[in-house]
Amino acid sequence: MLAFGFFLWSILYLLNPIFHREDWKSLAYYLKQKKIEEVYMVPSSSDPLIYYYPQIKVDSFKKCQNDNFSLNREKVYVIPYTVEIHGVDYKNCFKNNYQLIKRKTFQQIILEEYQKL
Repeated sequence: MLAFGFFLWSILYLLNPIFHREDWKSLAYYLKQKKIEEVYMVPSSSDPLIYYYPQIKVDSFKKCQNDNFSLNREKVYVIPYTVEIHGVDYKNCFKNNYQLIKRKTFQQIILEEYQKL
């Protein structure tokens, strides 16, 4: 009976997507399909994305923390992965000039799309 319980738990663990790791491959595929070539994220956390999408340009949030920061892009894409660990307040960077219009999740990884006001 105990072995059956372990077997049942193992099957549940393997088949339930909530227990799966981050889906960097699907995120990279989505970015390629949408022809998104630049994202803002913590550069030290970007290795999995660069592995699946080597052409992507990763900008650091440090750029936007300058007082004279401005972008001439209509849309900005943000992957806020590990921002809490690094103490980055990325929402403050975009709050005056951009509005969050879309949020898409790839198994524990979030992609946010901001539109210029």
